[in-house]
Amino acid sequence: MTRPIVISIAPNTEKDDAHLALRQLLRLHRHRRQDPTRHRAVEQRLQQAVSQPHVILTSSGRSAITRTLQAAGVGRGDDVITQAFTCLVVPNAIRAAGARPVYADSNPATYNLDPSALARVITPRTKALIIQHTFGLAAPMSDILRLAHQHKLFVIEDCAHALGGTYDGRPLGSFGDAAILSFGRDKMISSIFGGAVAVRSAALANTLRRAEEKLPLPPRRWVIQQLLHPIVSWYIILPLYFRNSLGKINLVLLQKLGIISRAVSAEERQGHPPDVMRWRFSPALLPLLELQLQKLPRFTAHRRQITARYTSAFPAALPVDRIRPPQALLRFPLRLTNRNTMLRDAKAHHLLLGDWYASPVVPAAIAAVTGYIDGSCPNAEAIASEIINLPTYPRLTVQQAEEVITFVKTYAGQQDLAGADGHMGANTDHHRRNAAS
Repeated sequence: MTRPIVISIAPNTEKDDAHLALRQLLRLHRHRRQDPTRHRAVEQRLQQAVSQPHVILTSSGRSAITRTLQAAGVGRGDDVITQAFTCLVVPNAIRAAGARPVYADSNPATYNLDPSALARVITPRTKALIIQHTFGLAAPMSDILRLAHQHKLFVIEDCAHALGGTYDGRPLGSFGDAAILSFGRDKMISSIFGGAVAVRSAALANTLRRAEEKLPLPPRRWVIQQLLHPIVSWYIILPLYFRNSLGKINLVLLQKLGIISRAVSAEERQGHPPDVMRWRFSPALLPLLELQLQKLPRFTAHRRQITARYTSAFPAALPVDRIRPPQALLRFPLRLTNRNTMLRDAKAHHLLLGDWYASPVVPAAIAAVTGYIDGSCPNAEAIASEIINLPTYPRLTVQQAEEVITFVKTYAGQQDLAGADGHMGANTDHHRRNAAS
């Protein structure tokens, strides 16, 4: 059975993942203790993936950021630069470490940190820098690292979108002092919740590991919520999503009842560290991560194939130097002048496309939470007003990708389809001819 095109709901979940989650749920009583050998084997596989000598599993990607900053001695009175056009969990993790997030503007052509904008916000208070490889597009590491080394900044690569990606022939995650990974429900691989930090320094790794070992395991109720997510997604939400909105109704209801959890909790939207940051990685989720790691080469090859097809269909969407050799993008970005209309029309045609990120820091929150000042990063704000994302996830078939392309070319003709230069105009007749050819 072909699942609907739904970009953000358990995109990595396949039948064997749902079955494994069910088995884990039925024998949950066995997973209150960690298997050190199995745990370490997963960390070693991740070491190979990012070409770093030390990896420590954490409860989430945001936990990895906070713990890494703390272990590196970054805290109260320090500034940490991150890019605008990002997720709320990044500045929240910086604040949880006691530091202050400072935003640098994005490059409108690549969605990544702009080195010239970075140079303008470095001050004597700046102690660390988080480099986000947005959508799996490698940031301009050479220019950024030159600035970071000049100012003696601790460099963290945010590889939440980029596990398996490369830059100049090297794995992303191998350039900085540390790299953080996320195994959230819509990342390159998923254990529903989970993360890791990869570091070069043995001393830093030991500090991180000791801190992690002092943390308690998550409570049973939270673990059940996570294991239920792939099960209900596979058997209920996805099959019924476009059947009188039954799938969406079930999703909202299950979240409101607390049967499954949200990716970003209500407390986190208010700027408070979520409970997950107080815990270790759950042994009950480790088999899910193991299975997804086994699939990573296949997932990466598939994303590369779909990315190449979108690149052929929308050649001006991204700079050529950022997609050659062929990249495996988590999502393929396009910009449209009337994004909301496009997303609404897509949904009416049973295509649930993405809008990462619809504000410079998303989910949108008050400045007291994010620390973001309106107007400070105009490129990020312009991108956020126009961005849509096309799916590349493992279950998406080539035929479904062609359906997405045809829809965009047919319906985006009523709007401006902005390319890498921001000026790729498009008219209705042109797109309808392309869709018919």
